[in-house]
Amino acid sequence: MHKYTVLVFFLALSMRGVCQNVAAQNDSLGTGDAFFETLQTDLLQKRKAMLEVPDQRDFWKEFTEKFQTDFNTGIQHKKMLAVANTDIWEIGLFKARRQQADFYKKHPKYSSLSDDFRAMVDNQIKWNYWHLVVAHPVVRANADAQLLKIYALPPVMLDGLDPKKISDPNALMTEPYRQFLVYYLTYVNSRNRQFEKYKNWSLAMTDKATTATQSLSGAPLQYYLTRLLYDYCNVTPAEAIKQTISKLAETTDADQYLAVAQSRCADALLKKEEPPKVAEKEDKTGYKMLGLDGKEFSTGRFKGKYIYLDFWATWCGPCRKEMPASQELMGKLTEKQRRKIVFLYVSIDESQEAWRKTLEALKLQGEHGWSPEMGARLGVESIPRYLIIDKDGKIMNSNAKRPSDPAILEELLKLLES
Repeated sequence: MHKYTVLVFFLALSMRGVCQNVAAQNDSLGTGDAFFETLQTDLLQKRKAMLEVPDQRDFWKEFTEKFQTDFNTGIQHKKMLAVANTDIWEIGLFKARRQQADFYKKHPKYSSLSDDFRAMVDNQIKWNYWHLVVAHPVVRANADAQLLKIYALPPVMLDGLDPKKISDPNALMTEPYRQFLVYYLTYVNSRNRQFEKYKNWSLAMTDKATTATQSLSGAPLQYYLTRLLYDYCNVTPAEAIKQTISKLAETTDADQYLAVAQSRCADALLKKEEPPKVAEKEDKTGYKMLGLDGKEFSTGRFKGKYIYLDFWATWCGPCRKEMPASQELMGKLTEKQRRKIVFLYVSIDESQEAWRKTLEALKLQGEHGWSPEMGARLGVESIPRYLIIDKDGKIMNSNAKRPSDPAILEELLKLLES
């Protein structure tokens, strides 16, 4: 990895810690994570309600003031650089964790704390320890451009960390858990590649996103993928960003996270050239694309039939959300009607491999083609986009209704019965 790249990455981590420290100074009861505050409003409201209870508010203020250095990411990451020995570092963390727990459990107000509040404090202590354990090799490696590998933690050091129990939606309200997710996934992904450091931002993002989908679920997965995009889309090629957004879109109820990721990465996803405003005329053989068999074909193959053409991409969440409706729409047609129409899905992905892998997982009925240029040639500036091509191969509706719109069924039936 280039020395400048590593330096930028390290400075980003350091500055994030400084920003969190400023936030904590402004509001000692806050989360210290402005990015998260734009997302999980339900958890933050729950946290706020717990901290409005006098005994809990007083305890939390006392607890965070007493151990503010222990929970300050910027300070702790700087301390890592001065402690090279892993065992010495972990012993210090274990001692701090025990002191935090003793203060908490022996506090005069302990018996008056609610179960939910106790769970929050437990998570604060637990995940702060694990965050600082797994961050040690990552932070130190990123600070030294001469290191080609991240060093491996002793396996026994991670014995107390159950990979099956790391996805905890409620723990997201604590900043140490969110930091843990970032560094744990970085460490696990590094371990999967024999601890070699990356030289390629694109590969780094796609690998980490894949590791995350194998290790996390629910809101923690959504948070991690969104933060991965939020932090690194400005230095990562568009195709890797699109693939990661696609993974995020596959999760349940991801709209809030998708909105943040897509807004943050909007500039990185912009095409270099504006697509033409007027669609070109088709040639005698129709509009060309690559088929799943690796051979080129065109819409002319379906002459004599109507075509309901779906422009999509693997990274387009709204496109993929329409696909079940498209399959349902197809199922509402009789066998006779289906002989008169083709449902054609054309991917505009830059990566043919991403298109093939996604189709294999989706198992969509219909015809499939791949052409990164076809949409732009036809003046398609955004997706999802649907076209209807008549039996002679001419575009009769360049902005047809979506499959989820009930009116599209009636429109197609009129064509098929004409």
